[in-house]
Amino acid sequence: MLPELEPQEQKPAPKPFVCVEITFRGNKKLYYKVARGANIRERDWVVANVEKGYDIGMATLTGDRAEIKHKDTGGHTIMRKANAEDLDRKSKLHEEENEAYRVGLEKIASHKLEMHLVEVEKQFDNSKITFYFLAEQRVDFRELVKDLAETFKMRIELRQIGVRDEAKRTDGISVCGLRLCCASFLTTFEQISTQMARIQHLTINQTKLSGLCGRLKCCLKYELDFYEEANKAMPEPGTLIQTAKGEAVVADVNVMRNTLKIRYKETGAEDFIGLDQVKSPVRPPAASAPAHGN
Repeated sequence: MLPELEPQEQKPAPKPFVCVEITFRGNKKLYYKVARGANIRERDWVVANVEKGYDIGMATLTGDRAEIKHKDTGGHTIMRKANAEDLDRKSKLHEEENEAYRVGLEKIASHKLEMHLVEVEKQFDNSKITFYFLAEQRVDFRELVKDLAETFKMRIELRQIGVRDEAKRTDGISVCGLRLCCASFLTTFEQISTQMARIQHLTINQTKLSGLCGRLKCCLKYELDFYEEANKAMPEPGTLIQTAKGEAVVADVNVMRNTLKIRYKETGAEDFIGLDQVKSPVRPPAASAPAHGN
């Protein structure tokens, strides 16, 4: 009698569509679903539908990596891979945007508005020009919009942005030597606080903790979960502990090396010991314990 064969597990059929991340000017990212056979690869230029009209952008992620990041394709479609005519039009856009920027500066000055023009973006389909600006307070730019619309004969949008948005749009290299996170892979800005730096035992130095935008670096969030968990095993600075050489106060901790900087209570001498050399905590830190250092 032949042995009974176990049924083979069937592999799921491949999805008929793949997700593609398209990056437009200003590092704006949108996600599209395209037919699996569309043959759109990373770094391909494409013409795609946007909220109103169509624009040109570059495919920066495809397949599973784009699928992980995307939240909603919004029903938009990729019209075509960019042809020679599209790429020529893209090159001319820069010249037109530079001219629009010059005109924008003149108009802002003539209307005596307290605003700093950051960038001008002309949509690929010639339907809209967007002027991005910084301002300390709210600006009434209704007359400016009318003036610009009369000059360019198309829809005008003025958009006030923050300094973090400015850094994302203009791009740059951070102090770590890498491209700005906001311009390369971040899709949203999260709230960052100095408490995150304290949890990671960083010196609270605003200059060192700030990015090119002048705000706290987004990367302070990246390893926060690790430090929050690792800190649970470490005595807080100010804690009185028992060691082989007597009682000591914890001056600082290094969670990466599992070491403590301590000050002996009797002699005042400082030392570095491993966490495994702590006999037992004697007393938790007082409310006035010193802040974490390096």
